[in-house]
Formats: sequence, structure tokens, C-alpha cells
Amino acid sequence: MILSRRGEPPALKLDDVVNAVATGGRPWVRGEDGPAAPLLCEQVLAASHAMLANG
Repeated sequence: MILSRRGEPPALKLDDVVNAVATGGRPWVRGEDGPAAPLLCEQVLAASHAMLANG
């Protein structure tokens, strides 16, 4: 079941959750995954800063 094809991240996430509920499947990103996102972003940012500093 597709609610939107706009390609906007919130709409895509909603489509994914609705599809998971409708089919009994698992959404691509679960609520339990949310707290890890800021940590991952901080790690990527730190790595990119280190890469830029080291040339």
C-alpha cells in the first residue's frame, strides 16, 4: 500500500510503516533505532573532520 510517491523522507517513512502494518512485516527503521541516529551522525561528522584535518 503506497500513500505517497512524493519522495519526501517523512512521506516515505510513513509509507513504510503503513506497509509493515498492512503486511505484518517490519518497517525499515524501527522506533528502537531512533536513539542510535544522533550517535551515528556525530561519528560521521568526527570522522569527516579528522579526514579534512589530516589532508
